Amino acid sequence: MSPDPAHSGLRSTIERLNQFGSGAEAPPGIAASPSGTALPQEVLDVIDRPSFPYLATSSVIFVIAVVSWILWDNPPAAEVGREAPAFVGNSLDGEPLSSDHFSGRPILLNIWATWCLPCRREMPSIQRIYEDYHGQGLEVVAVSIDGGWDERATRTRVAGWVEELGLQFQVLHDPRRVTERRFSVRGLPETFLIDRDGLIASRVVGAVDWDAVEYRELVAELVAHGNGGTERGGQGPQRDYKD
Repeated sequence: MSPDPAHSGLRSTIERLNQFGSGAEAPPGIAASPSGTALPQEVLDVIDRPSFPYLATSSVIFVIAVVSWILWDNPPAAEVGREAPAFVGNSLDGEPLSSDHFSGRPILLNIWATWCLPCRREMPSIQRIYEDYHGQGLEVVAVSIDGGWDERATRTRVAGWVEELGLQFQVLHDPRRVTERRFSVRGLPETFLIDRDGLIASRVVGAVDWDAVEYRELVAELVAHGNGGTERGGQGPQRDYKD
């Protein structure tokens, strides 16, 4: 079998690296190791194995697959006026649910966690929004991103928190934080008002008092016409976080 050109080029490059490993000038476009240590013969022996080109090809395919998954699971940032990404999670009974389950209805989507104190302060006013507008078609969905080694135990903790606050709307548990990534969440809590057509009508970053007139008007507009068209920052403490 004739030598693969890429394979031969890699072998040649590594040999040149060995030549300047002791301090000689490096070839153009290649940075010499700060330690000046040449690669051992064992590495060159691996490069010479017939299976190496196939291993290298497999590595490239793996990298392409990972990048493709990242791009698929991280669509463009969620912005007011654009179609809302799909949110996902398990109900507190362990049933998988997604945004498809609520299709065609106006939605108040809240992304939160039990360790978030502003989330706890905000929840009672969201419950009152649910009580006042659910009869008019509004769905309230709160997606918890609490993580932990034992997913069932974490879900049980979330359920206890929900029971303590007396929340009656739909709560989902998304320990892999898929919804957080898809909605490009900036801080907890964060709330999205989604109209009947699946478009983001409003985005509220941080904890707010949903009993306040301005936020009640947003919800009333969403329920009546399906489009609030605003992006706002919540008042009070916020917690920024990253994966």
